[in-house]
Amino acid sequence: MLIACVGLLAIMLFTSCKSHYQVVNIVGSKQFIDKRFDKSPDANTTAIVDRYKYKVDSLMSPVIGYNDVNMKSGRPESLLSDCASDILLNGARKYDPSVSVAVTNVGGLRSPLYKGTLTIRSIFEVFPFQNTLCLMTLNGKDLRQLMREIAIRFGEGISGINIVITPDSQLKCKNKGCGYL
Repeated sequence: MLIACVGLLAIMLFTSCKSHYQVVNIVGSKQFIDKRFDKSPDANTTAIVDRYKYKVDSLMSPVIGYNDVNMKSGRPESLLSDCASDILLNGARKYDPSVSVAVTNVGGLRSPLYKGTLTIRSIFEVFPFQNTLCLMTLNGKDLRQLMREIAIRFGEGISGINIVITPDSQLKCKNKGCGYL
């Protein structure tokens, strides 16, 4: 009797818990949260924010450069991803001059750099996270595998190496006659 009950319970669990639903579409959009949505701001909250706003603005507002063009991230490469990986390569070479390649995740570049003055705030908008420069040694086989992974994702920000990604996300050698890697 106990075995029959356990068997019946197992059958009920494995057949009744299956979902008959299937995702057919996902729709999303960005919703900017700004003062348009705050018709009557809370005075106490505003006072707390205002105490810090002046200090933060004074730290984030200094002009550090000028950008001649709009730069946004994208795949397989973009001005922004190329610039970010070039900056990483130059920064890494300050620790170790033998560093030859830098890679940055395009998804981590969170905002474009617009034409005009660049401020510290501009840089924090592009890199809003506590990013870390990580140095590692890769042999040729592992570097090739990393480049294959980048090809599968159809590109990332890279510096110090040139790759060719085919339309079917394969890595192709630039030297005549060597085919795919």
